[in-house]
Amino acid sequence: MFNANIYARKAKRRMRWYSDRLDFLPWLQVGEIVRQSVHLNFVKGGRPTKWPKRRRSYPHPILRASDTLKNAHYIETILNGVAVGNRLIYQAVHNFGYPPRNIPQREYLLVQDRDRNDINKLFRKHLGLKK
Repeated sequence: MFNANIYARKAKRRMRWYSDRLDFLPWLQVGEIVRQSVHLNFVKGGRPTKWPKRRRSYPHPILRASDTLKNAHYIETILNGVAVGNRLIYQAVHNFGYPPRNIPQREYLLVQDRDRNDINKLFRKHLGLKK
């Protein structure tokens, strides 16, 4: 027969240890992974699938006339997390599309599966967990 209280105390200590470690998690590194992913979305013209083509021809790639949209992203730590976004007023129109003006969705502010894996590795490394 085992004593459940002993295991509960060990579990609480372990959870407290993880919680203490999470307080110092390098959230800016997580934000940088996402920021780099968003940048690559612009370079590739959409990932995992390409953005819809334009109706007219222009000399520059889609959403890259001045690269203002691509370069206007911020990384901000919030409580126990990080926010990555874009403060330009027109960014939502391009990210989500705007059917009344026939602007198709060109989602660029998203996290790819590979980025999720990188973030997971960062968490596991920071917590001292095995792969």
